[in-house]
Amino acid sequence: MDYQEIYYRNEKQYHSINQQHFQKFLNVFKKETGIDTSHLATKRGIPTNDYRKQFYYLKYMVFINYPKYIKEFYRILENSKFDMSSEIVDAMKLIGKNTIYTLDEDIRRYILLSPLIDDVVNDNGNISIYSDELGDYNFCSTRKYLYKNKRALYLIQNYLTQGYCHQMSWELMSFLEQANLITTLLPAYFEGTYYHTVVQNQDNFIIDIANEIVIDSNVRDSLFKGQIISSTKKQDLFSKLKEAKIKEAKIKEAKNYENEDSFTNSLLLALYSESKKL
Repeated sequence: MDYQEIYYRNEKQYHSINQQHFQKFLNVFKKETGIDTSHLATKRGIPTNDYRKQFYYLKYMVFINYPKYIKEFYRILENSKFDMSSEIVDAMKLIGKNTIYTLDEDIRRYILLSPLIDDVVNDNGNISIYSDELGDYNFCSTRKYLYKNKRALYLIQNYLTQGYCHQMSWELMSFLEQANLITTLLPAYFEGTYYHTVVQNQDNFIIDIANEIVIDSNVRDSLFKGQIISSTKKQDLFSKLKEAKIKEAKIKEAKNYENEDSFTNSLLLALYSESKKL
């Protein structure tokens, strides 16, 4: 099985499956409440076939304009077998992208509209999210954590981070003295998995530059529940890349895609290739 087949099996097919789940949720919510934001989403540039983005736009509209339907929103969502821990992850992402030291009170109020989140506390940019149902988690934004690293801050401030975890993590490695490039297989929204790349620094903190949050390994393991697929130290990166190119060529020549190194080699080569787009 080659890289593309493994990628399809572990991520691409689940993207389509999860889009179907989001579409089903939107249809059920519309049927039970009469609320349909698809036409408004289109006006905001959200593609008609991107039901995940439509779902998040609907959530925003319900929170802001239809708060009486919030409980109904979550009842349907839970019945749809949505991974409810995503509620914590989404709150982290929203705070991370909008916080350095001071947490915007409007963002805090918005997050606390969720019945799954009991409190959000800010201690000079160190954020704690408390949830009786989902657990308590601590984190900070990448902008706070990397404030002394001018080159890393430039990367965050001048490039689109969301959706570019592989490229951004690869580039960030250049600006840290010691680091590991780690790619994990994470649970998707309803079912299946997807690949996500982060950087682990010398203090064992996980710098998730795409989502602009910094967490410790305990939060990574308990909240994100990822399976580590590839981990490469900074000092070994280019030697492993060179080795991967040689192995990839031999594997292709022998057509032995079942080789255990096949996917990790291809993954490193793909990360390298994608990083050059920045």
